[in-house]
Amino acid sequence: MTSNKWIDTHVHLFPEPADGWPTLAEHGDRPCTPRHYLGILDGSAPKGIVVVHFSKAPDSTHVIGALDTLKGKRPAVGVVKAADMAVFDWILRDDVKGVRIYAKESVPEFTDVQRWNRLWNLVRSQKKHILLFGDAEKLRKTIPQLPQDIPLVIDHLGLPDATHGGNDAHWNALLSEMQTRNKTAAPVYFKGPGYRSSLRTQEVQPFVNAIVRKLGVDRLMLGATDAPFAGMPKGDLHWIRDYTYKLAVGAANALELDEENTVDALLYGNAAELYGFKE
Repeated sequence: MTSNKWIDTHVHLFPEPADGWPTLAEHGDRPCTPRHYLGILDGSAPKGIVVVHFSKAPDSTHVIGALDTLKGKRPAVGVVKAADMAVFDWILRDDVKGVRIYAKESVPEFTDVQRWNRLWNLVRSQKKHILLFGDAEKLRKTIPQLPQDIPLVIDHLGLPDATHGGNDAHWNALLSEMQTRNKTAAPVYFKGPGYRSSLRTQEVQPFVNAIVRKLGVDRLMLGATDAPFAGMPKGDLHWIRDYTYKLAVGAANALELDEENTVDALLYGNAAELYGFKE
């Protein structure tokens, strides 16, 4: 059983015809357009959709195109690439809520101080956030270079290494640093779904529990499909919804929290507040 009240905080949607973009392998190899995505989730579509820049896309045109397509169909907002040439225009849109920075392959450089300060000033004045994608070791070198007064959202739970069984040293150090930052600076959120660490929820559960224990239930968002990938190699939207629901229930049980309120917060409430989705 999965909660019907959820927000997809991480999906890559591409406006039609979407030729050349990744497809939904478990759903007829159809392109991951708003139309196909919503059709697959018929009857259980999210209350809000966060369209995130796809790392292999040269710019965020696909994000803007998807948002324009979704207008009037489903509440949707976007996160665009921070290094995009058009970011200074797009960050001014009401439906763009943040900028994405990559620390997966290497620690990003912020040597063009004037350019980055201009962007941070816009993000700050527009009350938006920075979305970070990378492993814990590189994130720990990246985050100190970012403004402390802008909220951070950490993708894919910070990519903890599940083979360590919850004892990933770099990840635990990152979590402790974010616990401190969360108390002394702008809010820090971790975001799922978590399958990039393991397709087995029991191997990801210790990291989810640790985030809730150290940062609180209001600093984690698990409702995310990562479509069209959605639990590689499956790409199954229904599977990933069940996966995140199990993690939310698991956290409530492990930490002796109210299950209904915890599931609601992790799959819906926290994201609704951060992204401004109103029922």
